[in-house]
Order: sequence, then C-alpha cells, then structure tokens
Amino acid sequence: MTNATKHFLTIDNGGINTKVIIVDQDGRQLSVSSFPTDAIERRPGFREVNPGQMWRDIGKAVKAALESAGLDGSQIDGVVPVGHGKGLYVLGKDGKPFMDGILSSDSRAADLANEFESRVAEIYPISHQHVMVMQFPVLLRWLKDNEPEQYARIGHVLSNKDFIRYFLTGEILEERGDASGNNLVNLETGEYDGRLFDFFGIPEMLECMPKLVSATDRCGSITAEAAANTGLAEGTPVYAGLFDIDACALATGVLSDDIFSITAGTWNINVFPSKTMAPLDGGCMNSVFPTGGTLVEASSPTSAGNLDYVLRMMTADGSKAASYDELGAMLERTDAKYTDVLFFPFLYGSGLRVKMCVWLGVSRGLDLAFLNAD
Repeated sequence: MTNATKHFLTIDNGGINTKVIIVDQDGRQLSVSSFPTDAIERRPGFREVNPGQMWRDIGKAVKAALESAGLDGSQIDGVVPVGHGKGLYVLGKDGKPFMDGILSSDSRAADLANEFESRVAEIYPISHQHVMVMQFPVLLRWLKDNEPEQYARIGHVLSNKDFIRYFLTGEILEERGDASGNNLVNLETGEYDGRLFDFFGIPEMLECMPKLVSATDRCGSITAEAAANTGLAEGTPVYAGLFDIDACALATGVLSDDIFSITAGTWNINVFPSKTMAPLDGGCMNSVFPTGGTLVEASSPTSAGNLDYVLRMMTADGSKAASYDELGAMLERTDAKYTDVLFFPFLYGSGLRVKMCVWLGVSRGLDLAFLNAD
C-alpha cells in the first residue's frame, strides 16, 4: 500500500444490521464493522430507532473499522452514507432531532396506506408510485392524525441516510433517489410536487422538505463533533450517498433491464433500471436511478429478517444468534413432520401484491415450504 492509495468509508444503515466498510480506490474491502440495528417496539406495529443511540453505535463502528484496517481517520478521503429506504427521520424547527426515527419495517399506518392506495390512480401519473405503509407521506399523515404535538414540531423531513449525513456534516439535504421512492417527487421533473402533498393531506410539509441533491454531490464535510464521535478527520468530504437498493444494483453491475438485482435484507427487493416506467397495473414501484432512467422495483417484507428471527429463536434466550452452520446442521437432521406450528413471515406487517412464503415447522425442527398466494 503506497501513500498515494485512497481510502473510502461507507456507513450502511439497514433495518436489521448496520455496517461500516472501508475500501481502497480499487474497490478492495479493507475492513468491515457491524452491529444490530437496535429497534424499539413501543407498540405493536411500531419499529423505531433512537437517534442518539444510533449515532453512538455508528461512532463505535467507524472507530472499529479504522482500527481493523490499520488506518487513521486522516487517511480516509471520502465518506458516503447508504441507508434503508422509506421510513421517516425528522428534525425540529431548530434543526435538531426530537423524536425516534421510524424504520421501513414499521406498519402502524397500514389502514391509511390502504385508503390512499385505493385512490392511487389520482397521483400515479405524477409520482409513478404505489402507496406503501412506510413511505414519508403516509407516516407524516399518521403523525398528523395521531400525534399532532409531534407533527407540529417537525421542521425538516429526511431519509435514513440523509439523517446520518446530517450527523456527519450538520447539513440538512435530501438525496433525490430516496425522495422519489417516497411518493413526493414528480418523476417527470425530478422535483417535489405540491399536488402529492395535497393528496396525502399534508400540504404544510412541502416547506419542510430539504433541498434535493444528486447521489454523487459533495454535501459538506466531517464536523469537529462528528470527528470526536467517529475518529474521522474534521474536514473529510462527505457525499450524498444512495438509497440501499440503488447501491446494491450499481454494485452488482445491474445497469440496464437486461438483468435484475435480488437483495435479501430487511425486505426482499427485486429491481432493474429501465428507460420505461412500470405502468400502474403492473404493481411495481418507480424511482430515480443515479445513472439516469428509472429503477423499477418489486418488494416484500419477507426476507432476511425472518432468518435473523429464526437464528435468534434457536438459542435459549435469544440474546445471541445461532450461526448459519448450526442452522444447516439442524435442517440436515430434522424435519417438520412432528409439529403443526406455522410461521407467517410478515414479521412487521403484511405487504400487498406479493407472493407469500410460508415457513412450516418453526420451533427446533424446521423445514421450508413455499406457497404462492397471489
């Protein structure tokens, strides 16, 4: 490794795990540090994270990744946040956090989402999005109806990775791809559209939306406070970053509609970029893709979260997950014939327009059966 080698650090905040990765200029991974995303479930259907705890955990993970790579913070040439899409992270009118962030696996607003989806034809020509339970405007409307005191305090609305970038830089900005996946952007113009805010009954939130930026834009630098928390050097450039499914598509070379990307995370995500938007009756989502064109997406909340749940269930107290090897060994020596236990995979609320995957025989004997329920 020479002095000319450049190093880049990514903070990938997912709904199940958060990772900090350091790579060099040739894309070689030098280190990775991770921790479970600490979700709070104060009521059924609620999935939240405490901003202060999240920031402390990220700081520890960044320091661990630097140590593992044998690097000083001053040797990092750029920082990029990546995060789960949708959910909701807000700042007060004073530009500071005041409430827990809402993860994309939150399902509190399911009835509202169904109501808006029944009228989605009214806005589909603008946003080219169906309505999902964890989108910004649905959650904002839920807050307006159910927690009006909190709603009244909102000064800025952010996506997950843009919220993390705020902690790194103090800058309040929203990346266009994430915003477009949240039913608030006109896909023809690439800008916010007041008609969408009117549709969801939250017109006052239009003025709370930050300036839109592109994924590769520089969006500030590491502040002194962020440097103290993470070990990164003050002044290190920070870039806008990506919605995680965009990042996965790019990283796996999915750059056209010749092939598509399958991602198993908190959600099961199937995407491909296209020059043509998916139609209303196709049931798919459209959003801005950083190389141009549209990212077409089909997804369901029935993915790696289920495996994580099973791995934790295999231990006595659920505090430490079993290993994949242990799960494989168990599957080789057991079957599900002795039990009638049924595992329904929508851990955090049901999805619409998806195929159901049902796992039979959960408990300590486990086999898998896949059923279609269109």
